[in-house]
Amino acid sequence: MRRKVLLIFIIFLGMQLFAQNRQLEYDGGSDGTRDFCAVPDGLSLLAGDNTFTVELWVNIDEHVGSGGTVLVGAPSWSTFFFWVDQNNAAVYSMGNGSNVVRTQNSVVSLDTWTHIAFVKAGTSAGDGIIYINGTAATMANDTPGSSNGFTGNRDLEFGIYNASGSNPRPLRGRMDDLRIWNVARSQSQIDNNKDSELTGSESGLVGYWQFNETSGQTITDLAGSHSGTLGASSSAANDDPSRITDIDLPLPVELSAFTAVAGNGFISLEWTTQSELNNLGFIVERAIESPDGPYQEIASFQNSPELQGQGNTSQETHYEFTDTLLRNDFTYYYYLIDVDFNGVRTYHGPISARPSVTAEIQKFTLHPNFPNPFNPETTIKFEVPAIENGRSTVELAIFNGIGQKVRQLQNGVLDKGVYEMSWDGRSDQGVLQPSGVYFLQLRSENLVRTQRMILLR
Repeated sequence: MRRKVLLIFIIFLGMQLFAQNRQLEYDGGSDGTRDFCAVPDGLSLLAGDNTFTVELWVNIDEHVGSGGTVLVGAPSWSTFFFWVDQNNAAVYSMGNGSNVVRTQNSVVSLDTWTHIAFVKAGTSAGDGIIYINGTAATMANDTPGSSNGFTGNRDLEFGIYNASGSNPRPLRGRMDDLRIWNVARSQSQIDNNKDSELTGSESGLVGYWQFNETSGQTITDLAGSHSGTLGASSSAANDDPSRITDIDLPLPVELSAFTAVAGNGFISLEWTTQSELNNLGFIVERAIESPDGPYQEIASFQNSPELQGQGNTSQETHYEFTDTLLRNDFTYYYYLIDVDFNGVRTYHGPISARPSVTAEIQKFTLHPNFPNPFNPETTIKFEVPAIENGRSTVELAIFNGIGQKVRQLQNGVLDKGVYEMSWDGRSDQGVLQPSGVYFLQLRSENLVRTQRMILLR
């Protein structure tokens, strides 16, 4: 089942949170009339400079007939459509049918929610690409051709090709969250946003249908003026897809807060979960100066213990991660990704912050030691904010894996400021400590911050 990052409705069943999302269900003509949606003048959304992206979620129960299943088609434009063929390859066909972009067979599974993104970056061979669940598919054909001729008052149809004609290849299954862009979206842009609901005002987004209306015939275009109808008209009929409500499995993580605070050369990320279900942990991805990316993974629960999840818990849990060694006066964007036991990823964000030399110290911050693992010495950086009396009592100590204090680095009053200290792997008595895991603890008033360190001899 597909999950969305932003929830439209929230309902409580016992103590567990569920996401509620509406979709369109197409019967494939089982009642004698083929279901479809019509968008007047929709083909014009794909005109322009020969670049576009069409993406959607689809769950195909089975193919009707031998021709496959059409997802988006243009009835008044010969052989133009986006579809899944009878071999479960994803395809789009342009113009007179000689221009085809097609994946290898069996990339789309039936009776399974699949995200498909059709991308056209130009007119030459190699300019077409199709992404399946955010990953580029291996292409069998790649001759996209020109879309400059897509003008005039030509409709688009969802879930069928040429509803009134022969060989319409109707959808039997469900469709959700269809988007059309006038730009060629990158892999990271598609993958990072496929599970998130958009606002409709994103740059390059020209058509966006969530299908979340509760009643009526209209399917609303949240990005522009191309709203359409269920079926062929504004009156209810047998060719209307059904509006259904899908109650997803419990969300793996119920996130109640996700914030970024900038300092001098660093950004602190904090988030709080109200509950966690089968949560392995978190991944942090970062982009510089653009919310659209490209994003790079900078930390993962696989190598950062502080990002490991709680598995299953109904208790509130607070997490922190500090991104250090950043350039001041640049804006950094972050996605937080939670990963469940099945490897399913859910994206939160993006959020942003801009480090600066003049950034005010807003809270006690303990940065990750560097290097880590280390031998023979590591550097520890922490920050002390201003408080009412101007000074704070700060204790910085190191504990071994069984909880014994081995080194006291600081225990006294400090003014507001940024401090750096080092640890040479020795105890207070000057004895070299063995290889292993150690814990760095910053304590002040009612606050405690802890970091994990690894000493390798």
